[in-house]
Amino acid sequence: MVVAGVALHFLLYGASLPFLFSMDDRKFVLDCPEVTGQRSLSSALAQPWAYGEGARGVNYRPVTVLSLGLDVRLFGLQPGPLRSANLLLAGVGAGLFGLLVRSLGASPFAGWWSVVLLSCHPVRSEPVLSIAARGEVLAFLFLVGALLLRRRAVLSASLLLLALLSKENSFVAPGLLALVVLFEGRVGGGPDEPPPEDRPARARQLRRLACAWGGAFALAFAARWAVLGGLLTGSASRISPADNLLAALSPIHRLMGALSLFPLAVARLFWPTTLSPDYSRTTFLVDDLLSASSVAWGAAVLVSAASLAAVLLLVPAVRKRAPLAGFGLVWALVSYVPFANFLFPTGIVFTERLLFLPAAGIAVAAAAAGEALRGAGRGRPAARLSAALAGVLLALLGGARIVEHLPDWQDDRTLMEAIVRDLPANSKAHWNLALLSLGEGKNAEASRHLARALALDPNYRESAGELVRHAEELGRWDQAEALSAAVRASRGR
Repeated sequence: MVVAGVALHFLLYGASLPFLFSMDDRKFVLDCPEVTGQRSLSSALAQPWAYGEGARGVNYRPVTVLSLGLDVRLFGLQPGPLRSANLLLAGVGAGLFGLLVRSLGASPFAGWWSVVLLSCHPVRSEPVLSIAARGEVLAFLFLVGALLLRRRAVLSASLLLLALLSKENSFVAPGLLALVVLFEGRVGGGPDEPPPEDRPARARQLRRLACAWGGAFALAFAARWAVLGGLLTGSASRISPADNLLAALSPIHRLMGALSLFPLAVARLFWPTTLSPDYSRTTFLVDDLLSASSVAWGAAVLVSAASLAAVLLLVPAVRKRAPLAGFGLVWALVSYVPFANFLFPTGIVFTERLLFLPAAGIAVAAAAAGEALRGAGRGRPAARLSAALAGVLLALLGGARIVEHLPDWQDDRTLMEAIVRDLPANSKAHWNLALLSLGEGKNAEASRHLARALALDPNYRESAGELVRHAEELGRWDQAEALSAAVRASRGR
């Protein structure tokens, strides 16, 4: 399964290996001295990531920095090897997830299709393609490994610690462990309770695992406290409303906004017609997110998903008939909700990176549907064949969507143009296109994108004024005039 996961990832994403650094790669890779070799790798243990860019007190991901820094020291500061490592790690993670599904008692059919459908899920594209998103890939790999090795407490806790120090969303691990323990041995049609003679041994094993995991969490919290000054975030941390417009709202209004965004997450998980690495502050408007209809629709979708999960989880007859479906749906909910602005403001209002871990739940639920279709066709070869054909169709559709999306990631310009194409109200993409056009000497194009960015978000006016002054200092009067015209036009709106 691991070999298949790696092979699928290189088959689907291999064309991206020659692509250049883009977007967040500059801040988190090219401008990170621990990664580039300007500082020792060990200093990553004592520094927040991107601490010089306003992220102090938020990102502490030393394992991710160590992984990137080690790649650079072995292969040089080239995007190809760094992206190859992402593909390798993502493929191994997908394979381990299939083994985790099998360890619950699932059939080989369900385990293998979990690997295939997870590897072909388009919403995983951004963390796989973005070198700066290595933390998502590592956290998934180590977290699934910790769950898979749950009978070996020390090894499991070691992998958990690596996950906790790779990305903050690994802190949902206890919820996923509880889910795995609940379903262990019950997926393959076994008894709901272990035999009486096995219960004491099982209880001792779980106690050892709980103690080992508690130690891993204690070490992770201690490291975050020492570096950041807090357990999850530092005492001096602040989420900028420019990145997350919900951060400036009261808790009740932030919850309303998170509810309004929940259907978007569901849509991306089930079929991502749009894939974007960035949802800037102008992609969503506060009034739209807090409208009664948006909040009501989001609440209805969340309640429906939670109700379905409860039925699949708690009703014995339903759980026995389709146990993996309940496992997958609960996995998706448990891994999404805590870091999606429901409980506390996160670094960004919405991002598809949040769906990397929940996508595994959707993949296994789809595999469960195929398993049910296959089981219903016992004695009927055509019905059993239809289950395999449905899986092949899903994999082909997902793979085609990934391949279609690849050219958007060739470089900064193609990526920004793709964002503008799919999310025309994204002011950050227009701003970045203005900067890229200036660097290429395309003054008219720069002025057009700058005017659009200012129309969408007047907060760029101060930075635009600095661009004008810089052009004047360099004696580029035609460039300064083009930029000034865009600024003047924005003031008239």
